[in-house]
Amino acid sequence: MFIENDNYTLYFNIIKKAISEERKKNEGVYYENHHIYPRSLFPEKTNDKDNTVLLTAKEHFTCHELLVKFTEGKFKSKMHHALWMMCNATTDLQQRDKIDADKYEEIRILFSQNLKENHHNKGKSIITDKGRCKISATHLGVKRSQSTCDKIGKAHKGKTVSEESKEKIRIKRKLQIITEETKKKIGASVTGEKNGFYGKKHTEETLYNNALSHSKGTYITPWGEFISAKIASENCPYNIQIISQNINKWCKNSCIIKLNISELKGKLSNAIGFNYIPNGVIIR
Repeated sequence: MFIENDNYTLYFNIIKKAISEERKKNEGVYYENHHIYPRSLFPEKTNDKDNTVLLTAKEHFTCHELLVKFTEGKFKSKMHHALWMMCNATTDLQQRDKIDADKYEEIRILFSQNLKENHHNKGKSIITDKGRCKISATHLGVKRSQSTCDKIGKAHKGKTVSEESKEKIRIKRKLQIITEETKKKIGASVTGEKNGFYGKKHTEETLYNNALSHSKGTYITPWGEFISAKIASENCPYNIQIISQNINKWCKNSCIIKLNISELKGKLSNAIGFNYIPNGVIIR
């Protein structure tokens, strides 16, 4: 974790000097609390009084600069973050000295390089299995409010998925193996009261719009034109029930069916015919 180099020695010399002076706050000199062994690296020492020391603002900044120089790997990454926060974060209780442009640039470049080396792979964030579990745990049982759902819907309204993205999704799903256990879990998660549509019904307008969006043609019957055989069956005005399967068959076969219905007596055979016109076909 720590590399015992010159920066390591200098860091602990500053700490030892500050401890030896038995410093106290509110005695005319501005001091800041500093954790000798950083909390992000040593969480077990967070509440340890012996792990804190009072430093001047300049000493505090210098110590965080030195911490970056004698740590390595993921520990160095955390020290980079702490130093970067010191350059940017301010509170009413802390007096931060403004750093010059050269020092700012140096720290910013180091911080950026560290992110690329430790957190990114070809521009994409690396999330470990442990990280995924943490993210999942934070969302478990959390239900979005209606206002949040509305905001998400508004943000995505009008957006389209490119053909390239669709192809990537298609390939990914083809390679995805869903176990029987997973299938059961998915089924259980949307069954009964867990289903978002539980206890609700579609309006007539919604049902019509759904049928329209899935319609591939027009069903022509003696009593009108419809976007589906089911709707044609439901709207049949005669005193007999004509099931949608028959209407579908008669229309698609362009049948002339002589129905024994008083309303149709005396009409020409083509007036009581059934027909089907696929979408996009122009009748001349």
